[in-house]
Amino acid sequence: MKQYGFAIIYVSIFVFINQNLKAQTPVTAINTNTVPATPESYIEGGSTYNWGLGNDLVLTSVVAGGNTFTYDTNFGPTINLIRIDNGLSTGFRTRLFSDRVTNLNSNATYPAANADGSRMETALLEPILNRGALDVFHNVFDPAQNPNNIERVDILYTPFTAPSTPALLNEIGYIVSEKSGNNILKVAAITSVDGSGNPASYGPLLTIITADYGTPNASILFTFYENQIIPPHTEQQFYSNSSERIGISVVTLTDLGIGISDTVYGISVFGQDVTGLAGQDLVDPTTFPTNSVSGADVHGGLGALVKTASISFPEIGILGNTIAIAGDGSNVPNMADGTDFGRFTSGTSSTEQFFTIENTGTSDLILGLSSIIGTDFTITTAPSSPISSGGSATIGITFNASVTGVINAQLSIPNNDPDENPTLINLQATTIGLPFDCDASFFIVKQIGVGSQLFRIDRSTDPFTYVPFGPDTTVSDGYPNDFMFENLAYNPIDNYEHA
Repeated sequence: MKQYGFAIIYVSIFVFINQNLKAQTPVTAINTNTVPATPESYIEGGSTYNWGLGNDLVLTSVVAGGNTFTYDTNFGPTINLIRIDNGLSTGFRTRLFSDRVTNLNSNATYPAANADGSRMETALLEPILNRGALDVFHNVFDPAQNPNNIERVDILYTPFTAPSTPALLNEIGYIVSEKSGNNILKVAAITSVDGSGNPASYGPLLTIITADYGTPNASILFTFYENQIIPPHTEQQFYSNSSERIGISVVTLTDLGIGISDTVYGISVFGQDVTGLAGQDLVDPTTFPTNSVSGADVHGGLGALVKTASISFPEIGILGNTIAIAGDGSNVPNMADGTDFGRFTSGTSSTEQFFTIENTGTSDLILGLSSIIGTDFTITTAPSSPISSGGSATIGITFNASVTGVINAQLSIPNNDPDENPTLINLQATTIGLPFDCDASFFIVKQIGVGSQLFRIDRSTDPFTYVPFGPDTTVSDGYPNDFMFENLAYNPIDNYEHA
């Protein structure tokens, strides 16, 4: 399983809440870690701006209904700001607020820019509460609130499965925050995604009114920053400040229309004038009003998952030779972790390679029937199941060389880890042919072009062993106990002859 959310958009954080806690319950306390901020300076408009002069307040948990809900950062969300250029604002504008020292100096770390230069994504996703994004959905001009061009904010997760018990759906949800808690926001669960991973359908659209936000902290003096409404978008400049509190509300999976064992993809956040009615399509932001006056400001921490002790998840991990292996099908096979089995002659087999399946979560990890996608690899030792919290099991795989060439396959391990099912591990091995047909138990070959060195190939071992005859010669291609040589690996069959 593999982060955080809130702010100008409306802070969305995955939260697990007690079943007695009602929908959209105000948060009464916030717990944070105080982390030294990273200093950064720049000159803009003839003035020097300094960020990171104090600390970042990093969200760790919230209190609601008398219960403490701690973040589980294993679920890693991504964030997309869906922008529609309008007659006032175009491009990738940024508007921020931050805990201030003076108008030109901020305590919090300056949010990192993404590929298009916008800093609002980082400000919303990272769980730093003393900064955030301003007036996310505001797209008309007035003296106090210059326009953005953002119509929707998508917080997408690696899909995971909702609990199979109805009561537990009320213990999982999202946090929604708004600076001072005085602006309405809308939210809906993403119920399916298209081939590109973008929202394709939604659950019911919910409204977060000002009464739904809690008052968990004293006021903080914030400085407001912005850059140009049209390109080029340079660094942030001061334009105002205000002393305000943080308002937070919790919305459960039940509220969002997520049923038992449904797939959870994430949520989208909308401005207050989006209704999903009268020709508005939540999937198509071009149908939204273009005169939004929403002033919602959202704090950092968008998408972080939190849970009480009553909620537990398994967490699968795979080790090869004690080395952790990525289980999302992205690993590159290598000899160190055993996912590259090596080189073998056709008709031979590898020794059994063992991998450890561990459960670092807090509930039993239940495994389905593991399988190999591809040829020549076989599961020869099946893992035991279930695996208790902190426990492990072993799976054994053997390679049976048949067709020559590089053989790629994938190990698939179905399981009940909410966001790593199935776990996928890439495997590889290489099958080579003999330089000539020979049924003898051993034979002599001569290496061409390197002093005609002779080698005795013993076919009784698996893989073959080779012993040099004549002057001591050390040759290796990184694979012990086979008869390939580094300087000839490009064309092994054509570089041997019968002695």
